[in-house]
Amino acid sequence: MSSSLYLNNPSELKIYIYLHGGPFFILENLNDDPFTQYFNKMLKNVFIINYPVVKRRGGVIDFQYVYQEIERLKIEKTNYELYLIGESYGGYLASLFSKYNLVEKIICISGFVSIKY
Repeated sequence: MSSSLYLNNPSELKIYIYLHGGPFFILENLNDDPFTQYFNKMLKNVFIINYPVVKRRGGVIDFQYVYQEIERLKIEKTNYELYLIGESYGGYLASLFSKYNLVEKIICISGFVSIKY
Protein backbone atom coordinates (compact mmCIF):
# COMPACT_ATOMS: atom_id res chain seq x y z
CA MET A 1 0.00 0.00 0.00
CA SER A 2 1.32 3.37 -0.91
CA SER A 3 0.37 6.76 -2.23
CA SER A 4 2.39 9.25 -4.24
CA LEU A 5 1.72 12.91 -4.92
CA TYR A 6 3.18 14.52 -8.06
CA LEU A 7 2.79 18.31 -8.07
CA ASN A 8 3.61 18.99 -11.71
CA ASN A 9 1.91 22.39 -11.62
CA PRO A 10 1.55 23.68 -8.03
CA SER A 11 -0.03 26.95 -9.19
CA GLU A 12 -3.01 24.99 -10.56
CA LEU A 13 -5.03 24.31 -7.44
CA LYS A 14 -6.42 20.98 -8.65
CA ILE A 15 -5.27 17.47 -7.82
CA TYR A 16 -6.40 14.46 -9.83
CA ILE A 17 -6.60 11.40 -7.59
CA TYR A 18 -6.09 8.29 -9.68
CA LEU A 19 -7.20 4.77 -8.76
CA HIS A 20 -5.73 2.27 -11.20
CA GLY A 21 -7.44 -0.86 -12.47
CA GLY A 22 -6.20 -4.23 -11.54
CA PRO A 23 -6.24 -4.81 -8.71
CA PHE A 24 -3.20 -7.06 -8.66
CA PHE A 25 -0.42 -4.54 -9.33
CA ILE A 26 0.76 -1.15 -8.12
CA LEU A 27 1.83 2.01 -9.89
CA GLU A 28 5.35 2.95 -8.90
CA ASN A 29 5.51 6.10 -11.04
CA LEU A 30 3.58 8.12 -13.59
CA ASN A 31 4.92 6.07 -16.51
CA ASP A 32 3.32 2.82 -15.30
CA ASP A 33 -0.16 3.66 -16.63
CA PRO A 34 -1.40 5.42 -19.79
CA PHE A 35 -3.77 7.69 -17.83
CA THR A 36 -1.07 8.89 -15.42
CA GLN A 37 1.29 9.35 -18.38
CA TYR A 38 -1.31 11.65 -19.93
CA PHE A 39 -1.77 13.64 -16.70
CA ASN A 40 2.00 14.01 -16.46
CA LYS A 41 2.28 15.13 -20.09
CA MET A 42 -0.47 17.72 -19.51
CA LEU A 43 1.33 18.95 -16.34
CA LYS A 44 -1.52 17.98 -14.02
CA ASN A 45 -1.10 17.40 -10.31
CA VAL A 46 -1.65 13.69 -9.65
CA PHE A 47 -2.15 11.68 -6.48
CA ILE A 48 -1.80 7.94 -7.08
CA ILE A 49 -3.30 5.63 -4.47
CA ASN A 50 -2.20 2.00 -4.48
CA TYR A 51 -4.91 0.30 -2.44
CA PRO A 52 -4.16 -2.88 -0.45
CA VAL A 53 -6.34 -5.41 -2.37
CA VAL A 54 -7.98 -7.62 0.22
CA LYS A 55 -9.82 -10.56 -1.35
CA ARG A 56 -13.26 -11.78 -0.25
CA ARG A 57 -14.24 -8.52 1.43
CA GLY A 58 -16.09 -6.87 -1.46
CA GLY A 59 -13.68 -3.97 -1.68
CA VAL A 60 -14.48 -2.78 1.87
CA ILE A 61 -10.88 -2.62 3.07
CA ASP A 62 -9.73 -1.09 -0.23
CA PHE A 63 -12.47 1.56 0.02
CA GLN A 64 -11.58 2.37 3.64
CA TYR A 65 -7.92 2.76 2.70
CA VAL A 66 -8.71 5.08 -0.24
CA TYR A 67 -11.12 7.10 1.94
CA GLN A 68 -8.42 7.64 4.58
CA GLU A 69 -5.87 8.66 1.95
CA ILE A 70 -8.27 11.20 0.41
CA GLU A 71 -9.08 12.62 3.86
CA ARG A 72 -5.36 12.94 4.59
CA LEU A 73 -4.80 14.71 1.24
CA LYS A 74 -7.68 17.13 1.96
CA ILE A 75 -6.05 18.06 5.27
CA GLU A 76 -2.60 18.53 3.72
CA LYS A 77 -3.79 20.40 0.60
CA THR A 78 -6.71 22.48 1.87
CA ASN A 79 -6.58 25.00 -1.00
CA TYR A 80 -6.80 22.36 -3.73
CA GLU A 81 -9.87 20.99 -5.48
CA LEU A 82 -9.79 17.21 -5.66
CA TYR A 83 -11.01 15.16 -8.61
CA LEU A 84 -11.32 11.39 -8.25
CA ILE A 85 -10.69 9.26 -11.34
CA GLY A 86 -10.79 5.48 -11.35
CA GLU A 87 -10.35 2.90 -14.09
CA SER A 88 -11.85 -0.63 -14.02
CA TYR A 89 -11.64 -1.82 -10.38
CA GLY A 90 -10.46 1.69 -9.50
CA GLY A 91 -13.62 2.97 -11.25
CA TYR A 92 -15.71 0.72 -9.04
CA LEU A 93 -13.96 2.08 -5.94
CA ALA A 94 -14.40 5.65 -7.20
CA SER A 95 -18.14 5.09 -7.72
CA LEU A 96 -18.49 4.25 -4.02
CA PHE A 97 -17.56 7.85 -3.18
CA SER A 98 -20.65 9.28 -4.89
CA LYS A 99 -22.49 9.56 -1.56
CA TYR A 100 -19.64 11.39 0.19
CA ASN A 101 -18.64 15.03 -0.12
CA LEU A 102 -14.87 14.51 -0.32
CA VAL A 103 -14.13 15.48 -3.93
CA GLU A 104 -15.36 17.95 -6.54
CA LYS A 105 -16.08 15.37 -9.24
CA ILE A 106 -15.82 11.63 -9.82
CA ILE A 107 -14.96 10.06 -13.16
CA CYS A 108 -15.30 6.29 -13.58
CA ILE A 109 -13.57 4.80 -16.61
CA SER A 110 -14.79 1.31 -17.52
CA GLY A 111 -15.83 0.77 -13.93
CA PHE A 112 -18.19 -2.00 -13.00
CA VAL A 113 -21.10 -1.48 -10.61
CA SER A 114 -20.93 -4.52 -8.38
CA ILE A 115 -18.04 -6.39 -6.80
CA LYS A 116 -20.05 -9.59 -7.46
CA TYR A 117 -19.85 -8.94 -11.22
